[in-house]
Amino acid sequence: MSKSSSMSRLLAVVAALGLLLPLAAAADPLDDLLAEADVSPPWCEALDPARCLLPWPSDTFTTADPSTPTGLRLDLPVQGMPRNVTGRPIDPTEWNRNDGFSPGTAIMTMVPGLDMSATFGVENTIVDPDAHTTDDSAVLVVNLRTGERHPVWAERDTHPDTAPEESLLIIRPLRNFTNGDRYLVVLRDLSDGSDTIAPPAAGPTTEEWIEPALVEMGLDVDGLYLAWDFTVASADNVTGRARAIRDDAFRRLGDHDLSDGIVPADSRAPGFTITSWSTDPDNLVRFRRIEGTITVPNYMTVPQETRVPPTLPYDVVDQLPAELADGYRDAAGLAQHVPGYRLYYGTPTPGPMDVPQVNPASPTAEIGFTCVLPHPSRQDGQPSIGMLYGHGLLGSRSEMTGSSADRMRERGYGTCAVDWAGMSTPDIANVALLLADMSNFPSLPDRAQQGFVHFMLLGRAMIHPDGFTTHEAFQADGAPLLHTAETAGDLPALVYDGNSQGGIMGGALTALSPDITRATLGVVGMNYSILLNRSVDFEGKGAYDPADNPIPAYADITYAFYPDKVDQQIVFQLIQTLWDRGENSGYANHLSAPLPNSPANQVLLHPALGDYQVANVSAEMLGRSVGATFEASALEPGLHWSDDPLYGFTDMAERCTGCSAVVYWDSGNSLPPNGNVPPQFLDADPHEHPRRDARSGDQRDTFYRTGTITDVFDGAPYHSDRFPVHGCAEDGSALRAEDNGHG
Repeated sequence: MSKSSSMSRLLAVVAALGLLLPLAAAADPLDDLLAEADVSPPWCEALDPARCLLPWPSDTFTTADPSTPTGLRLDLPVQGMPRNVTGRPIDPTEWNRNDGFSPGTAIMTMVPGLDMSATFGVENTIVDPDAHTTDDSAVLVVNLRTGERHPVWAERDTHPDTAPEESLLIIRPLRNFTNGDRYLVVLRDLSDGSDTIAPPAAGPTTEEWIEPALVEMGLDVDGLYLAWDFTVASADNVTGRARAIRDDAFRRLGDHDLSDGIVPADSRAPGFTITSWSTDPDNLVRFRRIEGTITVPNYMTVPQETRVPPTLPYDVVDQLPAELADGYRDAAGLAQHVPGYRLYYGTPTPGPMDVPQVNPASPTAEIGFTCVLPHPSRQDGQPSIGMLYGHGLLGSRSEMTGSSADRMRERGYGTCAVDWAGMSTPDIANVALLLADMSNFPSLPDRAQQGFVHFMLLGRAMIHPDGFTTHEAFQADGAPLLHTAETAGDLPALVYDGNSQGGIMGGALTALSPDITRATLGVVGMNYSILLNRSVDFEGKGAYDPADNPIPAYADITYAFYPDKVDQQIVFQLIQTLWDRGENSGYANHLSAPLPNSPANQVLLHPALGDYQVANVSAEMLGRSVGATFEASALEPGLHWSDDPLYGFTDMAERCTGCSAVVYWDSGNSLPPNGNVPPQFLDADPHEHPRRDARSGDQRDTFYRTGTITDVFDGAPYHSDRFPVHGCAEDGSALRAEDNGHG
């Protein structure tokens, strides 16, 4: 099956749902925005003529706003936004509520003729994390508040079909930029292989203060190619909406102090209904399955569970990949959430710091949950520790019922889950629609923030003494099957375990939750603007699999509607600016240094070496941003793309208590490519392996119960129970592919 056929299949799903409406509708609010726009240039950044919004990000696209913590807000011009194939520009209205750019933003500009090897000595500086921290570095990113040279790496856009003249220089942070701080980007002595590249026609900078500032810093301005500044959005602006609805939801339950780790005795449990439950007395791992709904405040413009009718024809369903078809064949899978709905503000024009409100027309919603509890014998007759489980990409809470969660039920954890709002199976239609027109993208992070409330209130119902354990479904012979905050003692009453998407969104949930202080984020990363090009989930397997595996690619829609290669990279950075509100990138700086009215947290990161779906570089970016330690012995000596695998980390060695840590799991896969492409060897994706390994369960169990992360391999490499997936060489070493683009 060809890649184009995969795209046709996915578009057929959208068309069958009646959702791919004409993109240039007559009654379109964007028409008014375009009519009011200043039609006389300049409204673009003058330094890079390749595209209006380049170089990105730039404070050229901000305006003064005393209502925000940074004193700025974005002012992206509608005339300069990327346009899809219908000619429709992305509506910048929601973006212009930000008071700066993403803390995980990439920095991009076009440098015609740039020779990476001649300039940096390598094609991709990810191999040398110190490459951009010295005063003679060709690329520097300087924090103007501290003077720190921020650690970054530089690469060219090497995505397939990107012509040399379309290949942007992309500079990415090795750890997130600091919220609210201002940075200066400096490019010098760039080479085309034979000579230094001359600055653009507009000159190396349009700001008079920059060159004197560089001299004052002791930096040579000879050979200066380009220099500009940008401001990172404040923590209040990025996380304030989610914190506001969290605080309101718990306030309605009578809990006002969410930082103390206490469930107040006079507070209320969330309302809930048990719709069904069943018991298998002979199954010690899946002893009790419970289905129900939990009552949550609704901060959205429509009722939370509003869905379009199940209109997808079964002949279309039958052509879907098996894993999607199975979900669509039941009624819940056929029904899709109404696309496009947003957080409710009580006004159509909320300001930068306005926060959502409960929708007075639909103030509550009933959200489905599933719990699977082990037999009391797993805890010697004691209640289980409660665990929230986060499912994978566009999946559902039913994933929690499977074998990977069994590892923790075997150790006495009672698991519960809701669907990830915004990123679950009933959201596929909305995702397809927004990929075709990124003006619709704000609906995804809006819905994700509402989803954090769903998870947090589910967790509170699990541990509140007046919550789940008062119902016979959560009892055996009259004894509770879950610990509450009152009975847990020295144990945590609630922990979190999420994988893939559940890891990418789980760090944000952990930073917000008043009840979770220890979380495992499996096969994890952050910052979708880094992940998308590097993931087979987005790019599709058909483009790289020799068997041309017919898996639909979400990228097919994006690239069909935004075919320009430069615009594609700009689009990724634009959506990251909003996606921060609903994934790890916006919260990574605030896991070890808590958000207001939030407890401190520990996170255990379990990346799979060579993961095809979640890029390893993003897991390390998260780890550095969190301040995690690094289990160096988990990797075989020399098995890393960088000449300093410990860069930005301390070595965990045998154990650490009260810390966060990055611990790789190795199934014998090759190192991932260094460029912005996914791995190419698709016969043994290690993505599922860490969560299924019994030793991973042991490490998580000790971590959850004690706060200590131990070396479960006693100094040996962390070879998963699937090692080596590609077989062994004569000397017994793993056969790792050598042509995967690394090094």
